[in-house]
Amino acid sequence: MKWGAAPNLRFRPRAPAKGNGRIQRAVRRVFMVHGREITTSQAFDFALVKVRHDGWRRRERWSVIFVLRQVADPIRRVPPHGAWLWRLREDSEAVRKNPLENATQDINKTGHF
Repeated sequence: MKWGAAPNLRFRPRAPAKGNGRIQRAVRRVFMVHGREITTSQAFDFALVKVRHDGWRRRERWSVIFVLRQVADPIRRVPPHGAWLWRLREDSEAVRKNPLENATQDINKTGHF
């Protein structure tokens, strides 16, 4: 394997795949699309697209909630069904891994990509 083609592995990080799970990426996407506050239902819609038609299994729902607890704070329950409203933490991985924000910062520094 050529290490130049895999820059994230060239420096041999301790956990190269940390934060790159299917549900973790889906939760990051839902915050990018809907902003800093989302409901649990919106997170389920993004994270459980493949199993939406079969019904959500309890394990999959709790996986989404576990990831939400890592990157966001629950604010309150919202009517009519009582889904939780979540606010993204300032220090979370989802903020740092936002590709749109990183691209904007690169443009501001250099004037081009």
